[in-house]
Amino acid sequence: SNLLERRPDVISSKNKVISNRLKLKSNRKIFFPRISFNTSAGYSSSNLEDLIKEEFSVWNLGLDILTPIFNGGKIKNNIKISEYKLEASELEYLNTAISAIYEVDNIILEGNILKESYQKLNQSEKDMQKALKYTLNSYDLGLVDLVYVLNIQESLNSTSIQKNRILLSRYLNRIDLILSLGGTFEY
Repeated sequence: SNLLERRPDVISSKNKVISNRLKLKSNRKIFFPRISFNTSAGYSSSNLEDLIKEEFSVWNLGLDILTPIFNGGKIKNNIKISEYKLEASELEYLNTAISAIYEVDNIILEGNILKESYQKLNQSEKDMQKALKYTLNSYDLGLVDLVYVLNIQESLNSTSIQKNRILLSRYLNRIDLILSLGGTFEY
């Protein structure tokens, strides 16, 4: 599972979940008012409502303190949208991770099948080489004709070609496995 975390699609899905979590956290913080005081002249008051009055124009309160009151519905909807996006991105991440696991599993199973096929073809090639040797001896003794010898050689060559194709498939399978585990070909 640690190797799968190197895959670009898994990394992308994971970063999307993190981004959506931070967006939800940000949207929830907007629901609470922010008070920031910027002034060029001094004024002190023990009542917050005195600070909000418009007659003190030197204060720069802005609408940050009143935003949750006037835009409460919009903020709640933004929070719900962020929650849905987070849930969707978490499901997408799980789907991507499970798909990656299945992909790696299928490649490993295919590799095992190719290995067994290669071993069987390798043994078959060895048996065909022995058969060709006996056939050539039989031909020298006049027991078989040339067509029979050529048929055995053709079977041997066909088996060798199949073995090499399986070997190529095994190499390609290993490359697919490296890539599916998030590996690269960089040194």
